[in-house]
Amino acid sequence: MDNKPSFIRRLFGWNTTETLGAMVDPSFFGDVYGPQYQPEEVSILTAENNTSVTRAINLISNDVGRLPVCTVNEEGNESDDLYGLLEQPNNLETGFDFFRKHVRYLMLYGNSFALISRNGRGEIVQLISCNPIDITQVDGGDGSFVYRHTYYGEVKPSDMLHFRLKGTRPFWGDSPISRAIEALNLAKTQDQAGMSQYRVPGLGKIALEIPETVGPDKVKAGQQAFSKVHGGKDGHLAPIIVQNGTAVKQVGQSLKDADWITSRRFSITEVARMYSIPPAFLFDLEHSTLENSSMMLKSYVSTCLEHWLEYFRSEFKLKLEVDLKFDTTQLLVGTFKEEVESLRMAIDCGVLTPNEAREKLGYEAHPEGDDLMISKNYQEAGVNGTEANGPTTQSDDKSTEDS
Repeated sequence: MDNKPSFIRRLFGWNTTETLGAMVDPSFFGDVYGPQYQPEEVSILTAENNTSVTRAINLISNDVGRLPVCTVNEEGNESDDLYGLLEQPNNLETGFDFFRKHVRYLMLYGNSFALISRNGRGEIVQLISCNPIDITQVDGGDGSFVYRHTYYGEVKPSDMLHFRLKGTRPFWGDSPISRAIEALNLAKTQDQAGMSQYRVPGLGKIALEIPETVGPDKVKAGQQAFSKVHGGKDGHLAPIIVQNGTAVKQVGQSLKDADWITSRRFSITEVARMYSIPPAFLFDLEHSTLENSSMMLKSYVSTCLEHWLEYFRSEFKLKLEVDLKFDTTQLLVGTFKEEVESLRMAIDCGVLTPNEAREKLGYEAHPEGDDLMISKNYQEAGVNGTEANGPTTQSDDKSTEDS
């Protein structure tokens, strides 16, 4: 591909970093065709081999991607600014793909970038997703900086949406994977230990005590024979037969003795801490109940998801001068019983009419459900023409006369 500006752009002096038009980041498909590294220790490129990390990334990125989003004006009403770009930011991505991808980049690299593509009139035509590994930050020498892309060259900060986590460097986020590398390495070691243990199901390391002295060749042959028979996945089916006073002792720990399941649960908790996710959302259901699921969902939205949404709100506000509004209502819907009870309370205190409550549940309106109804528990003296203590009954009158 010819990277030089077109004749029209050179004629009018349009900056290619501002007027990229339909051009798409060439590393868009890098995750598919790029090399797959498998180092001994966990890295950003291999972190998703940990199922808890994969679950956390899929959970948050998919939730952010599927949330309804719009721009709002100063009064908080929905506006038409960037409507088309939020639906389809560029030629290859929908809004769901765009937000999901950038949350994933944030959760792995701590930084995510989208190039602001403008036409010759300065109008925004696309938001082009960029791979974080293709971008570096270059000091301008006068207190300013520019971004350097391996393909697009130098890009001004005003032409780049830079979503970033908290970091030790100014204007650059730290990777959560790098910060939690020791915990992730421990989890990988635990998985490898479990894999080796499962090759000898139900047994730890075995010692064979032989009353007589044997040579190194026989020792090696005995080790190989024992491993061949008892080391496979069906090794626990073969009985151990000893002769001539040989004793079999277990000198290592089994998976049960080593609390391997407990250690794996601890690894899930560590990943949950990394991303501020309730452990139950990573399928650690030890302390999860139906009663506290709604509270955990609210905690997930307020203490976890809202933080990720704010990265997008603040950057769109700074660079594009628009206010984004993400609607999290659909994530906060509880069980049917909880929803009905809350709507009943709203009807009783006169906040909603029965038909408004039915609409929220997806039911058709009732002919007599458009009037506000206030329960006696919420009524004060004079409300709806009633007294606070209600009408006097006949038994009350009789007791008054007797007295």
